[in-house]
Amino acid sequence: MFTKVFKTIVVGVDFSDYSKLVVRQAQLLSQIWKAKLVLVHAIHDPVVYSPSLYMSFPNVMTEKSYEERIKKIYSLQGSKIKIRAQRGTPTDLILSVARQFSDPLVVVGHRGHHKIAKFFFGSTSQNLALKAKIPVWIHRGSKLVKPHRILIPHDLSTQANLSIDIIKKLALAYPMSYEVFYVQEKALPVLDYKTYKAAQQKILKKTQTQVQNLFKKYPHLPFVTADGEISNKILKKTKNFDLLVMAQHNPKGWLSKSETADLLNLVEKPILVVH
Repeated sequence: MFTKVFKTIVVGVDFSDYSKLVVRQAQLLSQIWKAKLVLVHAIHDPVVYSPSLYMSFPNVMTEKSYEERIKKIYSLQGSKIKIRAQRGTPTDLILSVARQFSDPLVVVGHRGHHKIAKFFFGSTSQNLALKAKIPVWIHRGSKLVKPHRILIPHDLSTQANLSIDIIKKLALAYPMSYEVFYVQEKALPVLDYKTYKAAQQKILKKTQTQVQNLFKKYPHLPFVTADGEISNKILKKTKNFDLLVMAQHNPKGWLSKSETADLLNLVEKPILVVH
């Protein structure tokens, strides 16, 4: 019997046009994976001003008022979708709500950021991708996606196997094909050729051992390798896939915070980040 991987999908909304697409994507995923849907909005300013003939009067918007506004804007009247509108920061509120449910998936949109704003504030989607301890679907692009073809960047670590495991489980309920993609790192160039060659051999030996261990765990794994700069290779590879699935875990190097952040801004396909 198939056990649901995601029982609840928690969607962050901010009344933007792009979030309407994100909600439709979440609705599609909830149908595919038979999951409940919860919309979350973080209230920043609970006071709006209602204009009159002579002056504006403050009108305190209640959480209930925001929930009704969400139903109207996202065309949810009469639906059984749960809505949570509370005061707080988006990242903290989304995670707080998600942790109230078993086996949650967070869904948010990412439209990029001005470099200065990203330096000082980051973004909700980026913060969730790097900090959440639950899976996060970050929607990119302008279309709804049915995830049939999945690309899994892998650094040959045991932690990265989580991305394979989760897709294999999801594929039991919905037909998916996937490919595991490894980009070969190169030794740092040095003046001493002998030292450089020895470093290359050391990397090659370590890689061969890791690949052997990977195939012991997954005997018929669709596995592809490449040489070069990691982000660029992954970016080019994603053009033939619907979804990118990454296990973000390392403090540096492959699938690190910086690598995840770079791909988040470069790739125009949805990214599922698992931990």
